[in-house]
Amino acid sequence: MSSFQEKTQQEHAKKPRNILEAAVEGLPKGSPEREATFKKALDGLIGQQTEPEGRKPIWDFSEEKGRPVFVNTAAVVIRPPKPSDADFYVDLRASYSLMYRGMLKTGRHLNESLLINDLYQPESFYCIIEDPSKGVPAGYIGIKDTGADAWEIAAELAEKYTKRGLGPKSIRLFLNEVHRITGHKEFRAIVETDNVPSQKCVERLGARLVGLVNGSILKLEDEKRRFEDTHLYLIDDNVKALAARLGVEPRMLLSHVLDYRFVCPI
Repeated sequence: MSSFQEKTQQEHAKKPRNILEAAVEGLPKGSPEREATFKKALDGLIGQQTEPEGRKPIWDFSEEKGRPVFVNTAAVVIRPPKPSDADFYVDLRASYSLMYRGMLKTGRHLNESLLINDLYQPESFYCIIEDPSKGVPAGYIGIKDTGADAWEIAAELAEKYTKRGLGPKSIRLFLNEVHRITGHKEFRAIVETDNVPSQKCVERLGARLVGLVNGSILKLEDEKRRFEDTHLYLIDDNVKALAARLGVEPRMLLSHVLDYRFVCPI
């Protein structure tokens, strides 16, 4: 997780965690009532974090979601998720997200519900990245919302699979196949301003940096200003160079994320 993302999550994770813990307080672990209550509270939190944007009819990936494999090469398999991926998926999300770390403390029996809630929505299309040499999951990749004006991709790899070239291979393979099926050409990637490896990854694939946008946490101007004021010490030479490239004040990179665009095929 990038240091900027870690800081913003630390300052905003307490309230969601308290809401989830309060929602299931007193309900027996493993009970259907606890699971249903937790899912309802989680849906409420996710709904609060959703930023409204232009809507279009969603793309129906139901056929692709039913396949055993979406697309593959000798180096990587990209397939729809299965219930057996639940523990891997939640552990992976928890390695990058404080919110998921809090969820893990609430009860591992909820992992399958979290997997379904995140990866099985009709407007999205997510797949598991699998290591074909071992037949085990290595990460995930997907389109967040096919009803949005810009189709945004999301991808994360388990730490032991990073720095092997698997990320670029997976992004190219997945996006080119989605492009082939749908004809959709432009895709969006949101990258943290201090996540240099991810920036290099998408730029090697030809992604174009178009500017700064709000992240998933800091949206209000006073929130962003307060965060910038208290974290100016995080500005380093990389941040200054990136700010100069974008033509903005370095402090803005503390409270925003980078908006990249891919044009397929890549």
